Amino acid sequence: MRPAPFGFIIVHSFSRFFRDQFQFEFYVRKLAKNGVRLVSIT
Repeated sequence: MRPAPFGFIIVHSFSRFFRDQFQFEFYVRKLAKNGVRLVSIT
């Protein structure tokens, strides 16, 4: 597996990035598995 080209993704709000809790958990775990953190600024 290649290292991620970046270490985190910044979003305004999690509610704008994900429409439901299942999607949120799925993608946060998938990103974390690849070394990427998801950060909300609100």
